[in-house]
Amino acid sequence: MSDDASQISFLDPHVTDRYRHLAGFLSIEAAALHELLVACECYEAGQAVVRLIERVTCDIRDLPAMRADLDLVLRNLAEVGAGALDRAWTNGSAPADLDAAVRFYGARLGDLSARL
Repeated sequence: MSDDASQISFLDPHVTDRYRHLAGFLSIEAAALHELLVACECYEAGQAVVRLIERVTCDIRDLPAMRADLDLVLRNLAEVGAGALDRAWTNGSAPADLDAAVRFYGARLGDLSARL
């Protein structure tokens, strides 16, 4: 951890807590979330997930930028319509319960975004 990150953690332990929750979620779910977004034709949101992964991997605790990327993903998930779901099911690039996956990630990312 860099000296700057140590100082931020020391000065504001809430930043570390908020960051750790997001990092933990991404370490488990980022690949599946990205796959879901691509399957639903949410390519810009997929790139936002990649940026989030890069920030977590490099320990860049830019919470405003991370919040903006989370908000972009949330907006895209909220806008997934029946047409995108049908196309994903038809071309075989989607999990069996795609609509439940969209709802799950929307709810979980909403919780994480509220914590940032």
